[in-house]
Amino acid sequence: MNVNSMLAPAAVGQKIYLHPKRIKDALANPAATFPITLDVDPTTTCNSRCPKCTFPNTGKMFLDFDLFKRTIKEAAQLGVKAVAFTGGGEPTLHPRFIEMVKTVKENGLEAGLITNGLAFSARMAEETLPMLEWVRFSLDAGSAEMYHKTHGLNEVQFNKLASNITSACKIRKRLGFPIGMGASYLILEANEADFQGAIRIARGTGLNFLQFKPMQLHDLCAIGGFTYDLEVLRSAERMLKEKLTGDYGETFHVYLTRMCPHLMGKGSVEYRESPLCYGQRFTTSLGADGRLYACCHYKYDPRFELGNLNFSTFQQIWTSKQRHSLLFGIQPQKSCLNNCKLEGLNEDLHRLAGLTIEEMEQQLREKAGQNCKDANFI
Repeated sequence: MNVNSMLAPAAVGQKIYLHPKRIKDALANPAATFPITLDVDPTTTCNSRCPKCTFPNTGKMFLDFDLFKRTIKEAAQLGVKAVAFTGGGEPTLHPRFIEMVKTVKENGLEAGLITNGLAFSARMAEETLPMLEWVRFSLDAGSAEMYHKTHGLNEVQFNKLASNITSACKIRKRLGFPIGMGASYLILEANEADFQGAIRIARGTGLNFLQFKPMQLHDLCAIGGFTYDLEVLRSAERMLKEKLTGDYGETFHVYLTRMCPHLMGKGSVEYRESPLCYGQRFTTSLGADGRLYACCHYKYDPRFELGNLNFSTFQQIWTSKQRHSLLFGIQPQKSCLNNCKLEGLNEDLHRLAGLTIEEMEQQLREKAGQNCKDANFI
């Protein structure tokens, strides 16, 4: 059985232990400890029309390329190790996206990409795949009919996505680069019946994995402004664990990420132990507006803005009073969405913070032996 309840290929809570010195520094002096990962929104414009879009009202912004180059150079000097291109919008629509990836590599950083795949042409794949550690495509459907429901697009565009993924996988094989390539499937009531079709497509195009995870639904009454359809997720998890038990071989895997056990009981908001978001000490987000944000879930929300790179350097923002106020002002129990990817990290770091130096050293030594791929992407 290849259905696995762990995050592929390694959970954030595992990866962080490969950075023991950064952990100790972040706990002892968070104001002067710089992040490991920088999430970047090259643009907020998008070529999908997802009805449940997480960022529906951000307009059409494009990150200034000179600001990006300046920021990446400084970030590398300050100790940032990896850049994940994400959205916001669709990263590959930035007219200088390929140059952005080159800039990251020229500064000695690792690069990853989350994309809907529609603009990820064979030419773009040829130029960028040798510079990327991983690519994750947003699939969310196993048929053209379902793709219309989840992405608001038609059969022509669905076939284009499948064609682009197939081309990218063939190029990867020809170039011989060990790039992790997979797809994500956000679970909604509308697409629950399409799981097996999505697995067939993902496997057939040559991807390494398909990752199922809950869709965050806007809900102004919920803590953090998001909620989940628990009934749909219970049904989906049961179906994926009980029915999809085929042997997919060694080169393809199906993963369930942050499903029902994390949404109820100890994983839900009221059971959170950590009074602080320690995760923001290791990762931060650069919006297409040139501003740094403390949290990827709350980009473009002024409450979570750290500072504006149009007027300040990365270092000035990271050591500013505004960031210091958010370091201790973001309280997961009161202001954060349920099921954040950093919840496990927060709980672990909260426990470490309560240990003596000797006890912490022992814990870090015990955990550091767990080797994880893409360890610099927190």
